[in-house]
Amino acid sequence: MFVTPYLFRAAVAACLLSAGTSTFAQVQFNLGGVVSYSAAVRAQDIDRGDLDGDGDIDLVSASRGDGKIAAYFNDGFGGFGPQVMLDSSAVEVLDVDVLDLDGDGDNDIVYAIFQNGRITWLINDGAGNFSAPAVLVQNSFTGACSAICVADLDHDQDLDLIAIQYPGTGVYSFYLQGPPGTFTYPGNTIYSVQGGQSVAAGDLDGDGWDDVVGGGSNGLTYRPNTGTLFVNPLSLAQSFGAATNIVDVVLSDLGNDGDLDVIAASAGSGGIYAYSNDGLGHMDSGSLLASMAGISGLTLGDVNGDGMEDLVATSSTTHTIEWFAALGGTFDDIGIVIANDAFGAQAVCVADFTGDGVSDVAAASDADDDVAWYKQLPLQQWSPAHLLTAPAGNITDAIAADLDGDGLEDAVLLL
Repeated sequence: MFVTPYLFRAAVAACLLSAGTSTFAQVQFNLGGVVSYSAAVRAQDIDRGDLDGDGDIDLVSASRGDGKIAAYFNDGFGGFGPQVMLDSSAVEVLDVDVLDLDGDGDNDIVYAIFQNGRITWLINDGAGNFSAPAVLVQNSFTGACSAICVADLDHDQDLDLIAIQYPGTGVYSFYLQGPPGTFTYPGNTIYSVQGGQSVAAGDLDGDGWDDVVGGGSNGLTYRPNTGTLFVNPLSLAQSFGAATNIVDVVLSDLGNDGDLDVIAASAGSGGIYAYSNDGLGHMDSGSLLASMAGISGLTLGDVNGDGMEDLVATSSTTHTIEWFAALGGTFDDIGIVIANDAFGAQAVCVADFTGDGVSDVAAASDADDDVAWYKQLPLQQWSPAHLLTAPAGNITDAIAADLDGDGLEDAVLLL
């Protein structure tokens, strides 16, 4: 019989481990205590931030199969506690973001639900205790909400929402925030793009107002914000580049020339593409930074501590997480493989989870229902996956041993 091993880094030495989505197997170790690990079915997105005000970086996952928004609290040394379910009704959730939406100094959670076009948030009391789900925007799309981002679009010192619809003609809409947590409804159209999947905001033309870039099945579109809440003619919107099926888009100053450029993950063209900005919001035709079949997610972060933002990407078909180091104006076109067993990898984030001053990564994987993090080791090596969720399937055996030399017993599960 073929068995698959899974490594769990112990936060305590007794674990209650999931043997599927609704049944559990208990594994008892020597040090006492119980931790509950359950699956994140079709894990779709992940984000990080300090949720409980203790100065370390916690994680939040969104899993579309079980409609779950869940938090994982860090002890400051990479010992994550049990999965804390915050919402179990977010069926087909695609996007989750950790940010201070209401401006009270702590991180809230905002997420987009594909199924019903709903944007929902969880309000943080500052100690990691969250409110019941509160709907910010509901059924404003004729399709479904696939991605969101935030920016102060009207210069009133609070964050507004930008959202995109998928499938069909993706309508980029924005919602202005009034009193904390209240938004204009319905939203105002920014632009339309076919099959929208990603959106980002930043000042691309140097006028002090955040503009919007979105990606969809037909490519990329840029819409300038002239300070008039996008009442400027739709004809000002610009489509650019030849890459298709844009699944993620980020903004970064590639040329160190003081303006933001566009970096896109193109599943249709199989790679990461860069579009240089002339400082006035005019992007060039683009260049291939790196090929990556099945690319599904993209993020920025200083992985090697050299002060430059690197790229980290996921592939849902090769099941890899790869790091592309910044080289000052461009990126290494050969990625360093962080993991090659993140089956159906969808999203990744970068943070120092252990407090040692070195960046680690965490990822959400759709095919194996996993949320996991990977510690960066010396010489650009990476640890095996530290699973924060139990794999779906039947646990046939479990072995306890200190595998990483931290003095804590870890669990190896056999499926």
